[in-house]
Amino acid sequence: MLHYGLYFCQENLDSDGLQVDDHLGQPLPLMEVMSKFIGALRGNFLNIMRKRGQTVNLNKTLWVITVPAIWSDAAKRFMSLAAEKVYSI
Repeated sequence: MLHYGLYFCQENLDSDGLQVDDHLGQPLPLMEVMSKFIGALRGNFLNIMRKRGQTVNLNKTLWVITVPAIWSDAAKRFMSLAAEKVYSI
């Protein structure tokens, strides 16, 4: 099985039903994995800011996700969908 990051370099990325193995070898939907990863990054950032006594106005926050230029257009759309699935970014 490919490392999940290598899926995004493929020209014919079929995101529907695409699965990767977890640390126990159990298959998981890649969309679910990436959505949870993005959500965890967001949550970690907000926790750090809270611990520092900073407030974040989410109504005025623009979340940006960058992807490598080598990724196919399908992979870029996949990441966009994963981000939208998390918090309607």
